[in-house]
Amino acid sequence: MQTQDERDKLLYRQTMNDDVRSRMEACVNRLFGHALWNEPEGELDTLLVSAVRHTDYFERKGISIKYVLSGTH
Repeated sequence: MQTQDERDKLLYRQTMNDDVRSRMEACVNRLFGHALWNEPEGELDTLLVSAVRHTDYFERKGISIKYVLSGTH
């Protein structure tokens, strides 16, 4: 159990509840479990060097912020 003093420290956060934990796990699973990461090397490796082009590539492959956070496209 945390004391109030520990919670007041910089960067200390209250322990997350089961709902928040499961929603965060779902977001991480959608991001890292996407089929994009199983594609053969090539285009992805090349595009990740460009901050502008990789955003378009992710959108084309269906990895958007909306998808990661909600599971919908």
